[in-house]
Amino acid sequence: MAAAPSAPLGRGPSPRRSRRYSITVRRLRIALPSLAALIVVSLFLWSNLNHPGAVPTVEDSGPLEMVNTRYTGVDRHNRTFRITAERAVQPDIEVRHVELQKPAARIVLDDGTVISISADSGRYEEPESKLYLNGAVRLVRDNGYDVSTEAAIVDLETTEAWGDAPVAAAGPNGIIDAAGFRITED
Repeated sequence: MAAAPSAPLGRGPSPRRSRRYSITVRRLRIALPSLAALIVVSLFLWSNLNHPGAVPTVEDSGPLEMVNTRYTGVDRHNRTFRITAERAVQPDIEVRHVELQKPAARIVLDDGTVISISADSGRYEEPESKLYLNGAVRLVRDNGYDVSTEAAIVDLETTEAWGDAPVAAAGPNGIIDAAGFRITED
């Protein structure tokens, strides 16, 4: 086998030149990333100096409004209820009630019985957990009871409902027409 030709003497890089190259490469490995970080920081500072407090703010344009609202809660017996509405308006953030258009509520009792409530309009008072309903109010229990009236109050904490407007109720035990109603104890 023939030996590989070797480089002529004096033609390769000198050890001194090679050492300088290595030192330069090491310095650039630190300097270039540091320079890049310095540029990014200076751009960030420059943009903040030119636009201080450039966080977008929302002007108070009146009441809070939501469309297709859903509110879920739990009563004192740890039973769930849900209130939905086509539109909900909170007139003032300091006031803890919400005006509702086409509200509907659903309450599930301990035995699994479902009570559905609907109306044309209403107001939910959060601190009291009460739903004040007006216009074509209907309370339907899935075991066949159906109560219709023009105004009702539903206490979501106790699952009681009452009203002083004329009421028509129908159920498995017959039909009732009355000057008002009160539903207690589930």
